[in-house]
Amino acid sequence: MPLDLGPNLIPEINKLHSTGRWVWLFDVNVGAGSVYYLANHDSNISWNSTTYYAAPVDAPALTDAQGTQIPTIELTVYQIDQGITDRLRDGELQGQTVTMRLVHTDHLSDTTYHLERTAEILTAAVHKDRVVFTLG
Repeated sequence: MPLDLGPNLIPEINKLHSTGRWVWLFDVNVGAGSVYYLANHDSNISWNSTTYYAAPVDAPALTDAQGTQIPTIELTVYQIDQGITDRLRDGELQGQTVTMRLVHTDHLSDTTYHLERTAEILTAAVHKDRVVFTLG
């Protein structure tokens, strides 16, 4: 026999379904007080009064269980801005920081995030189609 959910319960169940997704936001400090804001998303994202520009990013999964200290990881950014690659050639990014925040697109009006990690740029390598940061 099918379960009768009733007319009041269906809208509540629909609220549980979300069309949004989890997105990593990256604050890449490039020195001299400049920061590049990147979003691992297919379009730009505005969060906490800052526009994060869409960029394909490969990053390992970070979890709450790891605590605030992260292991050495590689962060690969594709279609990188020429301004970043110019700084990489000058070696200016080594020792700078990258802050990574996990937010949900359904809650971009909130200034809170689900997870935040900050790591130092240990190395950065420029390739034809990408830049690979080693963070630790």
